[in-house]
Amino acid sequence: MRLLAAGLACGLALPVQAQIILPGSCYLRQYSRDHLAKHPDQTVTMIAIGPETGADEADAPILRVAVTVRGDGEVYLGVGYCDGWGKRMDCAMEGDAGAFALEPAKDGAVRLTLARRGIAFEGARGFVELAGDRGDDREFLIPAVPADACP
Repeated sequence: MRLLAAGLACGLALPVQAQIILPGSCYLRQYSRDHLAKHPDQTVTMIAIGPETGADEADAPILRVAVTVRGDGEVYLGVGYCDGWGKRMDCAMEGDAGAFALEPAKDGAVRLTLARRGIAFEGARGFVELAGDRGDDREFLIPAVPADACP
C-alpha cells in the first residue's frame, strides 16, 4: 500500500489493476428517474462493484457485482474472477454466468462492458440476466464511492 501511495504521489504509472480496484474500494451507480426515462430499454437501476469479502487479491482480483432492476426491489449478486494488466481487466462470472471487462474512466470511475454473451446474477427469489448483444444494459460508467456505500 505504501508503494501504491508513493507511486500516486509521484505521478508514476502503475498497473491499471491497481488503479481500477483497490482493497476496500467500491464503485456504485444508482440511475435517476430522468436517466431511466431517457433509456426505456435499460433495466438496471443500480450497479455496484467491489472486492469480494475475504478474497485474496494476490494473484487476481475477485469482485462482487450487484445490480437491482426495474420493478423489483431485490439485489442480485454475482462474483467475477478477473485477470489482466494494462488498460483493461477481463472478468469471468462464477458458475459460467458470463463475462465483462473493466477499464478506467474519467474522475476515478470505471467502465464495465459486458461480453457478447452477457452476465447473469442470482437473488434470493430468482435470477436476472443482462444481454451483451442488445438493449441498454451493455455498458456502465460507475463512479468510485466510499466503501461502506456498496451493498
